[in-house]
Amino acid sequence: MGIRAKRTSDGSRVSFTIRLPPDCGSWLYELSKKTDKTLTDSVLTILNDVRTWWGLGEPVVEKLKKDAAALGLSETDFVRYLLTSRFRCVNEKGAGFDKNHPDVLLSQRR
Repeated sequence: MGIRAKRTSDGSRVSFTIRLPPDCGSWLYELSKKTDKTLTDSVLTILNDVRTWWGLGEPVVEKLKKDAAALGLSETDFVRYLLTSRFRCVNEKGAGFDKNHPDVLLSQRR
């Protein structure tokens, strides 16, 4: 994957050209169609989610980063661990078992 970057004329953005494997490009294109966003907006959403830990507040992110470090996991491996933990709960209790929990409502994007 090659990346070339340059600043836009007004300096407010950095323009990237990247090469992706066909399956990644197809996935991004389908995601943008499904969410009714441009490809740029879809990529920005993904990058901002990862960069900001999905918009979680700073106190939450700090504790989760400390937890990841204590477990000896990278950020990516920590997210895999969290998803695997959730899978175990869903496997035991069924999909949506906690759909009425207040955190579910707090986690929905507005």
